[in-house]
Amino acid sequence: MTTMHLNEKSDSKRGEDEKCDTNLDQDEMEEEVDPLCCFICDLKHKSTEKCMVHLHKKHGLFIPDIEYLKDPEGLLTCLGQKCHPFLSLEAVRHHIIAKGHCKVHYGDGGSDEEGELEDFYDYTNSYVDADGKQLVVADDINDIDFGAGGSELIITTRLDGKIHVKILGHREFMRYYRQKPRPSPSSDIVMALLLASRNKRMDLAMVQPKEHKLKMKSLKQMNRSGVDAMHSKIGMRNNVMRKLPKKY
Repeated sequence: MTTMHLNEKSDSKRGEDEKCDTNLDQDEMEEEVDPLCCFICDLKHKSTEKCMVHLHKKHGLFIPDIEYLKDPEGLLTCLGQKCHPFLSLEAVRHHIIAKGHCKVHYGDGGSDEEGELEDFYDYTNSYVDADGKQLVVADDINDIDFGAGGSELIITTRLDGKIHVKILGHREFMRYYRQKPRPSPSSDIVMALLLASRNKRMDLAMVQPKEHKLKMKSLKQMNRSGVDAMHSKIGMRNNVMRKLPKKY
């Protein structure tokens, strides 16, 4: 009985030790997850943005609602921890690549799975009222408004007694924002020269129609005189033909 009791104790102790070792291994694996390292191919990147671009281009892993993502490092760490607890990390990698399962299950109606990822997102920028204006906190130091028919977002920031205005435009009008128009003149001399040249162009525009009318009138007279001369020439030829003796 004593021997059996000791064996049971040793077995239970061995089981507890193995459980502790397993927990330690899992903790070590969780600590070893690097958000800058691709959890599919172990490729190291310099930033989380480059890592997410690599995941999308190389493995087809699309991060949903990336414009509202406030904690990219936390999200990549969470995704890496989802893969590590399996028996073989390589098996998981080969499976998701072969089956085309490189996706984040978010926004598909799974409330439990979406709840795990809500901490990494911030959707306050998408809250608008019935008029389409963005809802912000009452004591917020930033004023946000829409301009140009709702295609521009005007952000006014008050910091250290100074007012900074930033305008964010829609990507549809990117080609117009990339244009660099000539800056408007501010000096009085330049403005005076511009006004003088503009007035000169207006004078030319008024003079040109008069010259054009005179030219057209002279052309009409020339054409008329030419037609009259042609008529007189034809009439003289007809008279000569009538006076000639007829042959029978």
